[in-house]
Amino acid sequence: MRALSLFSGAGGADLGITEAGIEVVRGVEHDADAVKTCHAAGLDYVVQGDVRDLSLYDGLGPIDLLFGGPPCQAFSTAGKRKGQDDDRNGWPWTLEVIDHVKPRWVLLENVPGLLCHSQGCAAPCPGCYWRDEMLPAFRARFPWADFRKLNASSYGVPQHRRRVFLVAGPRPIRWPDATHGDPAKRAQGGLFGRELTPWVSVGEALGIDGVRMDGGRNSSANPRQERPITTDEPSYPIGGRGNQMLRVIGGGRNPQDPTIGHLRSYRDLTDEPSTPIPAVKIGNAGPWVCPGRRRLTVAECATLQDFPAGYLFQGTKTAQYRQVGNAWPRTFGRVLGAAIADADDR
Repeated sequence: MRALSLFSGAGGADLGITEAGIEVVRGVEHDADAVKTCHAAGLDYVVQGDVRDLSLYDGLGPIDLLFGGPPCQAFSTAGKRKGQDDDRNGWPWTLEVIDHVKPRWVLLENVPGLLCHSQGCAAPCPGCYWRDEMLPAFRARFPWADFRKLNASSYGVPQHRRRVFLVAGPRPIRWPDATHGDPAKRAQGGLFGRELTPWVSVGEALGIDGVRMDGGRNSSANPRQERPITTDEPSYPIGGRGNQMLRVIGGGRNPQDPTIGHLRSYRDLTDEPSTPIPAVKIGNAGPWVCPGRRRLTVAECATLQDFPAGYLFQGTKTAQYRQVGNAWPRTFGRVLGAAIADADDR
């Protein structure tokens, strides 16, 4: 199979698709630093440009699979929620490329906020846009189209990262089964299927002890509501158990700050997957590593984001953190690419 990568970023999705045995023949990414990172990783087929420039696809020959993650800020529950009215809405751009290239399969990723309805479904409502416009648009172009919300930690990635994936093509795929789960519930599949392998924890992935994140006790947000990554807002509550929230970016002040008297509100996350790796680095924001109380490095964040060891990110530190946080974990590309390749062989 031959594939085209849109919104290639630093190449995380491309690595996984390639590991699934699919040849990627062209990638398009507008960020110059991300393109340099791809080239440093040997992904020389990635070109810098606007995905809307249809001339970038000339001479490619037949494309079996188009994959990518249209910009998610328009639909993030942590953003301004302009949805289809946001200038960064990449779904129409993607459909334009699909109509031009005519791939047999499509694999696209976005934040769970894409499925959420605004109160009273007042426009713009992401959930209505997805249900009434985008999903029908794909089903009009392909014999089959469906979507799932998947968590990277369910496939061995040391990070709880939930994303919506759309797959469209000539026939249904078999969505990949989870392979990993909460150790406290690891036998949950015993009666109904295979037993799950325990999650890969932060401590196991990084070989360190004492990863902590700000407890954010004063947050008034609903602790059960996940708010995916955004580059528009420096702080967002995510995850959480009971009344305790976790903050990955923004609200978590340096634990070394002498004015901090609530270190016990920093929850030790060593024995479970990380909360989502953000796309920004601001001031004294976490996550922090204890002892020593330092921020996770780009390389450590890249490990939690499923990049290979020694991946050569280019640009400033800010640019490198952005590239890491905006990427797909490559395992998503591998398991979904394999599912598509398997369905294509049938």
